[in-house]
Amino acid sequence: MRSFNLLKSSGENNQPYFGHGVRYHIEDDHIPFVEKGVPVLHLIPLPFPKVWHTIADNATIIDWDTSIDLLFLIKLFVRNYLHILL
Repeated sequence: MRSFNLLKSSGENNQPYFGHGVRYHIEDDHIPFVEKGVPVLHLIPLPFPKVWHTIADNATIIDWDTSIDLLFLIKLFVRNYLHILL
């Protein structure tokens, strides 16, 4: 997708958006939903940011280009999954 200029982020770090089979123990606000059987998609960068769960963990540290790319990828997946024409 990057070769077709469909993504906003630079891709300089050359890291995949989604890991393969790596699991980390995360204590977070989604736990009550998991305990009730609600499926959860937890999106967080790895390794965890140094500011994670601190007072500095706010919108100023969000990489908006990467966030927009993830939104684009998720929208494409959902549209494809639901057989919605582009």
